[in-house]
Amino acid sequence: MIGRSSPLGRGRFREERGRLFNRGVVLREFLPIVERGSDIRGLPLVEETRLFFWQDEPLVIPEPSTPGPMDEIGRWKEIARRFRSDFLTIDVALLEDGSWKIVETGDGQVSGLPVGLDPERFYASLWNKSIADD
Repeated sequence: MIGRSSPLGRGRFREERGRLFNRGVVLREFLPIVERGSDIRGLPLVEETRLFFWQDEPLVIPEPSTPGPMDEIGRWKEIARRFRSDFLTIDVALLEDGSWKIVETGDGQVSGLPVGLDPERFYASLWNKSIADD
C-alpha cells in the first residue's frame, strides 16, 4: 500500500515518474492469469489475447486455442457494442479457473498488433471491412 509513510507516498510517486507521469495512476485488480513460461528477462508470458473489433464485429479471428476467447465471442461483441466506437480492442486473459476476463480495452487506432498476427492479414481485413461500409 502506498501511503504517507511509504517511500512512494503522495507526491513522491509522481516525482519519481517525472515526465513519464501521464495524468493519473491506474490500479488494477490482481488476476490469477494462466502463465505459459517466461520471456528472456524472466517476466511471465501469460495467456492473453487482443481482440480487434470493427463496428462491433471481430476484425480478425485469433489463432484457435482450447479454451479460446472465441468460445465467448457473443459476450465480447456485446461489450464492444457498449463502447459505440468503430475501432476498438478488447484484451482478454485466461484465468486459472478456466474463465476469460477483460484486462484492458483500447482505441484500435493506437493499439499495437500482437506477436503472431500477420500485419498483412490484419490491414487487409481492416481495409476490406472499412470499404465495405462505404
